Amino acid sequence: MHLFMLILAFAAFACLALSMQRHQEDIFGVCASAAITRGLRAAGWLLMLLSLFVALRQPDFGFGLVSWFGHIMLAANSVFLLLLAYGRFKAMAQSGTAPDTKAPHGRRLTSDCAAPRSQPD
Repeated sequence: MHLFMLILAFAAFACLALSMQRHQEDIFGVCASAAITRGLRAAGWLLMLLSLFVALRQPDFGFGLVSWFGHIMLAANSVFLLLLAYGRFKAMAQSGTAPDTKAPHGRRLTSDCAAPRSQPD
């Protein structure tokens, strides 16, 4: 049951991360359409609710809730570390050297996906 709950939470956070434009650009190189982004976000929240349902099916309600919080923390940290490692390895592969740790994560200052933001006066 715990492994299933962890897999559901991991898939939920992966969907939620991939619904963000910055991660779509990092992983796929392009932004997904609005329909795909909404679908990923909805799938992420549905998977999160499903993992909560699995956790609350345990005999002790309090233990199920506490274990669910532990599982979603582990899943969120795992997705974060995988995205971080992917960015580092991608930067190393493109430049042939280790990434510069002082650079702001190798991100471009402008995005191809988002409309240009106007600067406040």
